[in-house]
Amino acid sequence: MKWLVLSIISLVLWGLWSILIKIALKYADWCRVALLSSTAALATTIMAVILAKPKSELNQQAIYYAMIAGAIGVLGNLAFNMALEIGSTSIVTSVSALYPLITLILGKLVLREEITVTQLIGIILAVIAIILMSIKNIG
Repeated sequence: MKWLVLSIISLVLWGLWSILIKIALKYADWCRVALLSSTAALATTIMAVILAKPKSELNQQAIYYAMIAGAIGVLGNLAFNMALEIGSTSIVTSVSALYPLITLILGKLVLREEITVTQLIGIILAVIAIILMSIKNIG
């Protein structure tokens, strides 16, 4: 049940985050907003790690995959900031929030995880959602 509470906290914080980014973009361009946001994120992460007192050791695989994931995450955030600068908050946030679609597909291809019928229906509905949310805004 703890995972659900943390997931809901994440949901609320990410919803607030996207609105705050859009507001910040009224006062500065995407690259300044991304730099400031990432600086605050790094400081917050450092404080959280210090408070958590990690018990596991780092190994080469952890460093490798975590660093690549971090770089990819930053690139995703930069694209999100650029999209928000020129697009509607509700559309940009909704379309980008469908990233689990990519996770599902890559989970199948890379990790050999099973895609259930329910998940397949979700993938189809997610694609339909992207199309429906984007129709008016394309072009």
